[in-house]
Amino acid sequence: MHTLFREENLGCERAINEALDWFFEQVPCGIILEDDCLPDISFFRFCEEMLERYAADLRVFQVSGRNEAPDRRWSGNASYFFSRYGGIWGWATWADRWQRHVKRRELTSEELSAISEYTEPGFGVGKRIELWKSTQAGQIDTWDIQWWLTRALEHGLAVVPETNLVENIGFGKGAHSTSTDQVRHRNEVGEISFPLRHPETLHANLTYDREFCLINSSGEAPRRSLKTRLLQRFPALGSLK
Repeated sequence: MHTLFREENLGCERAINEALDWFFEQVPCGIILEDDCLPDISFFRFCEEMLERYAADLRVFQVSGRNEAPDRRWSGNASYFFSRYGGIWGWATWADRWQRHVKRRELTSEELSAISEYTEPGFGVGKRIELWKSTQAGQIDTWDIQWWLTRALEHGLAVVPETNLVENIGFGKGAHSTSTDQVRHRNEVGEISFPLRHPETLHANLTYDREFCLINSSGEAPRRSLKTRLLQRFPALGSLK
Protein backbone atom coordinates (compact mmCIF):
# COMPACT_ATOMS: atom_id res chain seq x y z
CA MET A 1 0.00 0.00 0.00
CA HIS A 2 1.21 3.48 -0.90
CA THR A 3 0.02 6.59 0.96
CA LEU A 4 0.45 10.32 0.53
CA PHE A 5 -0.19 12.61 3.51
CA ARG A 6 0.03 16.40 3.50
CA GLU A 7 1.25 18.43 6.46
CA GLU A 8 -0.60 21.55 5.35
CA ASN A 9 -3.76 22.52 3.48
CA LEU A 10 -2.74 23.07 -0.14
CA GLY A 11 -6.18 24.10 -1.34
CA CYS A 12 -8.54 22.13 -3.57
CA GLU A 13 -6.91 22.70 -6.97
CA ARG A 14 -3.28 22.05 -6.02
CA ALA A 15 -3.97 19.27 -3.52
CA ILE A 16 -6.13 17.14 -5.82
CA ASN A 17 -4.07 17.74 -8.96
CA GLU A 18 -0.82 16.84 -7.22
CA ALA A 19 -2.40 13.86 -5.45
CA LEU A 20 -3.72 12.44 -8.71
CA ASP A 21 -0.37 13.05 -10.42
CA TRP A 22 1.26 11.04 -7.63
CA PHE A 23 -1.48 8.38 -7.69
CA PHE A 24 -1.07 7.66 -11.39
CA GLU A 25 2.68 7.40 -11.02
CA GLN A 26 1.97 4.34 -8.86
CA VAL A 27 -0.80 2.60 -10.85
CA PRO A 28 -2.02 2.39 -14.49
CA CYS A 29 -5.64 3.04 -13.52
CA GLY A 30 -7.68 3.61 -10.40
CA ILE A 31 -10.78 4.79 -8.55
CA ILE A 32 -11.02 8.26 -7.01
CA LEU A 33 -13.32 8.81 -4.03
CA GLU A 34 -13.33 12.03 -2.03
CA ASP A 35 -14.16 11.97 1.67
CA ASP A 36 -17.78 13.10 1.18
CA CYS A 37 -18.71 10.51 -1.47
CA LEU A 38 -20.59 7.44 -0.24
CA PRO A 39 -20.74 4.64 -2.84
CA ASP A 40 -22.82 1.51 -3.11
CA ILE A 41 -20.57 -1.56 -2.90
CA SER A 42 -21.37 -2.44 -6.54
CA PHE A 43 -19.67 0.79 -7.61
CA PHE A 44 -16.25 -0.81 -7.17
CA ARG A 45 -16.93 -3.83 -9.37
CA PHE A 46 -18.57 -1.58 -11.96
CA CYS A 47 -15.45 0.61 -12.12
CA GLU A 48 -13.17 -2.42 -12.24
CA GLU A 49 -15.00 -3.94 -15.20
CA MET A 50 -15.20 -0.65 -17.08
CA LEU A 51 -11.52 0.14 -16.51
CA GLU A 52 -10.63 -3.24 -17.98
CA ARG A 53 -13.09 -3.09 -20.89
CA TYR A 54 -12.16 0.40 -22.11
CA ALA A 55 -8.47 0.51 -21.16
CA ALA A 56 -7.34 0.63 -24.80
CA ASP A 57 -10.24 2.73 -26.11
CA LEU A 58 -9.08 6.35 -25.99
CA ARG A 59 -12.57 7.58 -26.78
CA VAL A 60 -13.42 6.86 -23.14
CA PHE A 61 -11.73 9.11 -20.58
CA GLN A 62 -13.64 8.44 -17.40
CA VAL A 63 -15.91 6.05 -15.55
CA SER A 64 -18.47 7.88 -13.41
CA GLY A 65 -20.41 6.46 -10.49
CA ARG A 66 -23.01 9.22 -10.61
CA ASN A 67 -26.20 9.33 -12.63
CA GLU A 68 -27.83 12.71 -12.12
CA ALA A 69 -31.17 11.62 -13.56
CA PRO A 70 -31.74 7.99 -12.57
CA ASP A 71 -35.51 8.27 -12.88
CA ARG A 72 -35.28 7.42 -16.59
CA ARG A 73 -33.67 4.67 -18.61
CA TRP A 74 -31.18 6.24 -20.97
CA SER A 75 -29.71 3.24 -22.77
CA GLY A 76 -32.51 0.80 -23.46
CA ASN A 77 -31.50 -2.56 -21.99
CA ALA A 78 -27.82 -1.67 -21.40
CA SER A 79 -26.41 -1.21 -17.90
CA TYR A 80 -24.66 2.05 -18.76
CA PHE A 81 -24.26 4.70 -21.44
CA PHE A 82 -21.86 7.49 -22.43
CA SER A 83 -21.88 11.22 -21.72
CA ARG A 84 -19.84 14.28 -22.66
CA TYR A 85 -20.09 15.25 -19.01
CA GLY A 86 -20.17 12.61 -16.30
CA GLY A 87 -19.71 13.47 -12.64
CA ILE A 88 -16.59 13.31 -10.46
CA TRP A 89 -18.37 12.33 -7.24
CA GLY A 90 -16.92 8.84 -7.31
CA TRP A 91 -15.12 8.13 -10.57
CA ALA A 92 -12.24 6.26 -12.17
CA THR A 93 -9.77 6.76 -14.99
CA TRP A 94 -6.47 5.64 -16.48
CA ALA A 95 -2.99 7.09 -16.04
CA ASP A 96 -2.58 7.74 -19.76
CA ARG A 97 -5.79 9.82 -19.79
CA TRP A 98 -4.82 11.78 -16.68
CA GLN A 99 -1.44 12.58 -18.21
CA ARG A 100 -3.29 14.65 -20.83
CA HIS A 101 -4.80 16.78 -18.06
CA VAL A 102 -4.85 20.48 -18.99
CA LYS A 103 -3.78 22.49 -15.95
CA ARG A 104 -3.27 26.22 -15.55
CA ARG A 105 -2.55 27.86 -18.89
CA GLU A 106 -4.31 30.02 -21.42
CA LEU A 107 -6.55 28.30 -23.95
CA THR A 108 -5.96 29.16 -27.58
CA SER A 109 -8.78 30.42 -29.77
CA GLU A 110 -8.62 27.12 -31.67
CA GLU A 111 -9.07 25.17 -28.44
CA LEU A 112 -11.99 27.33 -27.34
CA SER A 113 -13.61 26.77 -30.72
CA ALA A 114 -13.02 23.01 -30.49
CA ILE A 115 -14.62 22.89 -27.04
CA SER A 116 -17.66 24.82 -28.24
CA GLU A 117 -18.07 22.60 -31.30
CA TYR A 118 -17.78 19.40 -29.28
CA THR A 119 -20.30 20.32 -26.62
CA GLU A 120 -22.79 22.08 -28.92
CA PRO A 121 -24.71 25.29 -28.14
CA GLY A 122 -26.76 25.36 -24.96
CA PHE A 123 -24.68 22.72 -23.17
CA GLY A 124 -23.30 25.08 -20.56
CA VAL A 125 -20.10 25.79 -22.50
CA GLY A 126 -20.02 29.52 -21.77
CA LYS A 127 -20.45 28.98 -18.04
CA ARG A 128 -17.70 26.37 -17.92
CA ILE A 129 -15.26 28.54 -19.84
CA GLU A 130 -15.99 31.42 -17.44
CA LEU A 131 -15.26 29.04 -14.54
CA TRP A 132 -11.98 28.16 -16.24
CA LYS A 133 -11.06 31.85 -16.52
CA SER A 134 -11.97 32.43 -12.87
CA THR A 135 -9.75 29.52 -11.88
CA GLN A 136 -6.94 30.92 -14.00
CA ALA A 137 -7.32 34.26 -12.22
CA GLY A 138 -7.20 32.61 -8.81
CA GLN A 139 -10.80 33.56 -8.01
CA ILE A 140 -11.98 29.93 -7.70
CA ASP A 141 -10.04 27.11 -6.09
CA THR A 142 -11.13 23.99 -7.97
CA TRP A 143 -9.73 21.23 -10.15
CA ASP A 144 -12.71 19.60 -11.87
CA ILE A 145 -13.36 22.25 -14.54
CA GLN A 146 -9.86 21.64 -15.91
CA TRP A 147 -10.55 17.93 -16.14
CA TRP A 148 -13.80 18.51 -18.01
CA LEU A 149 -12.02 20.86 -20.44
CA THR A 150 -9.39 18.19 -20.99
CA ARG A 151 -12.08 15.69 -21.91
CA ALA A 152 -13.76 18.22 -24.19
CA LEU A 153 -10.49 18.97 -25.99
CA GLU A 154 -9.81 15.26 -26.42
CA HIS A 155 -13.45 14.47 -27.29
CA GLY A 156 -13.33 12.05 -24.38
CA LEU A 157 -16.50 10.41 -23.10
CA ALA A 158 -17.55 9.31 -19.63
CA VAL A 159 -19.22 6.01 -18.80
CA VAL A 160 -22.40 6.63 -16.76
CA PRO A 161 -24.31 3.82 -15.01
CA GLU A 162 -28.07 3.54 -15.42
CA THR A 163 -28.29 3.33 -11.63
CA ASN A 164 -26.85 6.10 -9.47
CA LEU A 165 -24.06 4.44 -7.48
CA VAL A 166 -22.67 7.31 -5.39
CA GLU A 167 -24.22 9.75 -2.94
CA ASN A 168 -22.48 13.03 -2.08
CA ILE A 169 -23.02 13.79 1.62
CA GLY A 170 -20.77 16.85 1.66
CA PHE A 171 -23.55 19.43 1.39
CA GLY A 172 -25.63 21.34 3.87
CA LYS A 173 -24.80 22.64 7.33
CA GLY A 174 -21.30 21.80 8.45
CA ALA A 175 -20.00 20.85 4.99
CA HIS A 176 -16.44 21.84 4.18
CA SER A 177 -17.13 23.12 0.68
CA THR A 178 -20.64 24.56 0.57
CA SER A 179 -23.72 25.00 2.72
CA THR A 180 -26.06 24.47 -0.22
CA ASP A 181 -28.43 21.53 0.24
CA GLN A 182 -30.01 21.16 -3.18
CA VAL A 183 -32.32 18.33 -4.13
CA ARG A 184 -30.01 16.93 -6.79
CA HIS A 185 -27.29 16.17 -4.24
CA ARG A 186 -29.61 13.75 -2.48
CA ASN A 187 -30.10 11.28 -5.33
CA GLU A 188 -30.73 7.86 -3.86
CA VAL A 189 -28.06 5.23 -4.34
CA GLY A 190 -28.91 1.90 -5.91
CA GLU A 191 -27.14 -1.35 -6.76
CA ILE A 192 -26.18 -2.15 -10.33
CA SER A 193 -26.82 -5.72 -11.51
CA PHE A 194 -24.19 -8.09 -12.88
CA PRO A 195 -23.33 -9.34 -15.38
CA LEU A 196 -23.34 -5.95 -17.05
CA ARG A 197 -25.22 -5.47 -20.31
CA HIS A 198 -23.05 -3.47 -22.70
CA PRO A 199 -24.38 -0.85 -25.14
CA GLU A 200 -24.16 -1.67 -28.84
CA THR A 201 -22.65 1.68 -29.82
CA LEU A 202 -20.22 4.15 -28.26
CA HIS A 203 -21.49 7.71 -28.51
CA ALA A 204 -22.69 10.43 -26.17
CA ASN A 205 -26.32 10.36 -25.09
CA LEU A 206 -27.20 13.95 -25.94
CA THR A 207 -30.60 13.75 -24.27
CA TYR A 208 -28.97 12.84 -20.97
CA ASP A 209 -26.35 15.56 -21.45
CA ARG A 210 -29.06 18.19 -21.82
CA GLU A 211 -30.79 16.86 -18.71
CA PHE A 212 -27.46 16.89 -16.86
CA CYS A 213 -26.98 20.58 -17.70
CA LEU A 214 -30.54 21.47 -16.71
CA ILE A 215 -30.19 19.71 -13.35
CA ASN A 216 -26.84 21.31 -12.62
CA SER A 217 -28.13 24.77 -13.47
CA SER A 218 -31.42 24.48 -11.55
CA GLY A 219 -30.32 22.26 -8.67
CA GLU A 220 -33.50 20.20 -9.01
CA ALA A 221 -33.46 16.50 -9.70
CA PRO A 222 -36.46 14.85 -11.37
CA ARG A 223 -38.88 13.06 -9.05
CA ARG A 224 -38.68 9.27 -9.20
CA SER A 225 -41.67 6.98 -9.25
CA LEU A 226 -42.20 4.31 -6.59
CA LYS A 227 -41.46 1.62 -9.18
CA THR A 228 -38.15 3.26 -10.08
CA ARG A 229 -37.11 3.59 -6.44
CA LEU A 230 -37.93 -0.08 -5.77
CA LEU A 231 -35.96 -1.25 -8.81
CA GLN A 232 -32.99 0.84 -7.72
CA ARG A 233 -33.04 -0.73 -4.28
CA PHE A 234 -33.89 -4.25 -5.45
CA PRO A 235 -32.61 -4.75 -9.05
CA ALA A 236 -33.68 -8.41 -9.07
CA LEU A 237 -37.31 -7.27 -9.16
CA GLY A 238 -36.79 -6.27 -12.78
CA SER A 239 -36.48 -9.91 -13.80
CA LEU A 240 -39.80 -10.91 -12.23
CA LYS A 241 -42.79 -11.36 -14.52
